[in-house]
Amino acid sequence: MIKKPTIWLILSIFLVIVFGIFWVNIYRLNNGQDESWHLFSYQENLENLNIDVGNNVRNNEDVAVEEESINFLFFGDVMLDRNVSKVLENKTTPELLEGLQIKSDYFINSDIVSANLEGVVTNNGEHYAPINLYDFAFVADKLSGFKDLGFNYFALSNNHFLDQGSRGVKETRENLEANSFYFSGSPDSEIDTYSRKDIKIKDKKVAMVSLSMVYKHFDREQAENLVKLADTETDLVVVNIHWGNEYEHFFNVYQQQIGHFLIDSGADMVIGHHPHVVQGMEVYNNRPIFYSLGNFIFDQYFSVATQTGLAVSVVVQDDVFDISLLPFTSKLSAPIFISEKEAHDKFLVEFISFSDVSDDIAEELKTGKLQLSL
Repeated sequence: MIKKPTIWLILSIFLVIVFGIFWVNIYRLNNGQDESWHLFSYQENLENLNIDVGNNVRNNEDVAVEEESINFLFFGDVMLDRNVSKVLENKTTPELLEGLQIKSDYFINSDIVSANLEGVVTNNGEHYAPINLYDFAFVADKLSGFKDLGFNYFALSNNHFLDQGSRGVKETRENLEANSFYFSGSPDSEIDTYSRKDIKIKDKKVAMVSLSMVYKHFDREQAENLVKLADTETDLVVVNIHWGNEYEHFFNVYQQQIGHFLIDSGADMVIGHHPHVVQGMEVYNNRPIFYSLGNFIFDQYFSVATQTGLAVSVVVQDDVFDISLLPFTSKLSAPIFISEKEAHDKFLVEFISFSDVSDDIAEELKTGKLQLSL
């Protein structure tokens, strides 16, 4: 039988050991030496701490959030007067455009679907004096099929915007606005407040700039200030430009100089038109320059080249441009995307021959795709 003094001695020793262990762990914890004793409560609070067991930190500010894409679809010249107007006497604009439905997903998924409007939208499609040799005007109703397909922006700067004088310019802007189209641009070589239109897309702001240099060149300083300001005030700057020599597939030196100048000023993409045939492209400072997309809706039926056009899809996400080339042919102004592989591949080979690109980019373009990282 253990005597009471012995029991108290054993109990005292036990308590000393327990308290000793407790204070040793407290000391080690405070000095960052050992947290194993606290692991259970640490795991219980993991969700509040936003920390994974191991070394994977998942605080909100450290998680890369994928930004939403901005999708563009670009076309070339649209002219709905003259012989196109005669075609539209027997069919509607939706019927004229039905050959594009085979790639309807590009239209559905695009935030901006654009083209260059070659001519003016006057009240009742009227032509005003003086009458020019090439003199284009049409009614807003003819654009209904474009609206149905998803077109929502027109570049207006070109050599036909003054066909019906200042009255035609004013009515075009009023009629496009009344039909809920975005637009930007002024008559050839002019730069003013109409040269830029900002469009809010998702959580981004895109500047759509429209310029023309057909009969004479625009003021370089004005253009630089326009694009630089757009670059500082928006997330993305797209420049549509009317330029180059008609019916020539190869862009000229001055086009190239201006294209580089626009990129250096802050443009993220340059989309060209006016030559009525497809010209090549270039990648400058990781930005694409398409020198001419050719005719989209036109009545130049005299050659294959003037009835062959290019649509360009550009998906911008996380500073990456995913570009798709979508060639098409037209018959009596009705475009249809090229789906036959041999014809599609032949177009791409010719397009590359018109372009000024590296061998690596040329190989990528043979697939009809191109990816650029800004």
